[in-house]
Amino acid sequence: IFINSVPITVLYDFSPLHFGTKLRKAAQIYKTLSSKNISEIVIYGNPNSNYMACFCTYFQSKGWKVVSVFYSKSNYKNLNYWISLKNSNQVFWVNSKQERNFVLEELKSKYFIIPKYGTCLDSLFGVFSLWKQINWNNYENFVLDVGSGITLLSLLHYLEIHSINHVKIIGICIGRSKQKLTLDLQNLYFVLLNKVLDFSKLSLFDPVIDSRFGKYSKTLLEYSKSLLSEGIFLEPIYSAKSLYTLERLVLSKQVAMKNLAYLHQGGILPFYKNFIS
Repeated sequence: IFINSVPITVLYDFSPLHFGTKLRKAAQIYKTLSSKNISEIVIYGNPNSNYMACFCTYFQSKGWKVVSVFYSKSNYKNLNYWISLKNSNQVFWVNSKQERNFVLEELKSKYFIIPKYGTCLDSLFGVFSLWKQINWNNYENFVLDVGSGITLLSLLHYLEIHSINHVKIIGICIGRSKQKLTLDLQNLYFVLLNKVLDFSKLSLFDPVIDSRFGKYSKTLLEYSKSLLSEGIFLEPIYSAKSLYTLERLVLSKQVAMKNLAYLHQGGILPFYKNFIS
């Protein structure tokens, strides 16, 4: 597509309910836990999140017992909230991180607790199934939004072990500043792979609009709607914020537009009303 004369290839990771890369992570965790005869798990997080909706749905669809620990600072309830609730066998509601940690401590003797946001080595390798589907000869600049950081680290590790050296990775920081995310990525990469993260082929940028996580303006909603005619479906939390930022980075020549691609990682379901005319 062309966005304000900027040529961008938008790649979708299509999956049931548009769970995207999170479904790949859940599938790999399931495979590993199944090999250990584990079938009862605890998942914790915000019930409105794509992560909770995806993991609750996936593991319950496999016949597992899903115990959910829900923590939310507001009374907001989107479609993910109801999906997460419906696909939980047992629910604990907590009002603080301290209370959440207490509940998790009580549950860990009986259940396997999925790490926060599914952040683990299985998730990292789970996304390899996506990277294998991409013809990397077609791209020189590859853009994705960065939340937990697992998808980005998975990509960097995949490109390294397959000696794909011509691709430059651009990450749009969602929920954390570039400065904080840089440190967090370094720490996570070392913890998971016992390796030092090479930033030579990675550039991180903060969003140019609505940088606070979960917050979005009318501008982003209108931006999302403006691309519907191109067959591009965006949500304002991740994809619209990232593409909006990318467009301006290219126009200001901070990012090269040659062979430029953006990865849409899913998560549009809570904003389905935006796509109904």
